[in-house]
Amino acid sequence: MGRRTRYAAVSRPPPNMVSRLRCPFPRLTVDVTPRFWLNAIKSTPKSVQKRFIDAFQRYVDSVVQQSLERDRRHQRDIQSYLTLRRYTGGTEPSYPINLIHSNLPDHVLDHPVIKRLEDLATDMIIVANDIYSFDRE
Repeated sequence: MGRRTRYAAVSRPPPNMVSRLRCPFPRLTVDVTPRFWLNAIKSTPKSVQKRFIDAFQRYVDSVVQQSLERDRRHQRDIQSYLTLRRYTGGTEPSYPINLIHSNLPDHVLDHPVIKRLEDLATDMIIVANDIYSFDRE
């Protein structure tokens, strides 16, 4: 049974799927990623670590979902596409990284206005990226 067949039935990838994905630089990924994270957590507040992990998990889940839908030739309507695209663009995990040295409390970062600003920034980035890459995809 191939990888696509095994995962086609699930809406969420198994937790160890990321480690089994083919990477063009597997040795680099295995060697650098754990060291990077161990180094990063030394100076990163727990709340920022959690935000990054949650955002990165949403990114991985969305990329897997997009891949499954592509295999099924599923086409989303524009609103549904933009909702998924906000995660597949990979911008969300960068936001917590920018918070490493800030002392902003969670109630500020979780405020609806801040969340809306993040969505608008993400939309601008992904739409620009999609326009620039349209001819190649």
